[in-house]
Amino acid sequence: SPLNSYISVDELEAALSAIPGTKVVFLDSCYSGGFIGKGKEEITISQEELES
Repeated sequence: SPLNSYISVDELEAALSAIPGTKVVFLDSCYSGGFIGKGKEEITISQEELES
């Protein structure tokens, strides 16, 4: 299930912070911009939305 492959914004930030230097990351995913400026809020979608 794709739900098993999700990571949180905090997990992504921690992983990238562990890498020295400047990083440029491109994410190609549905709803990928939904977390920008949202702080620690969660975004949830239904299984039906995920599979559509």
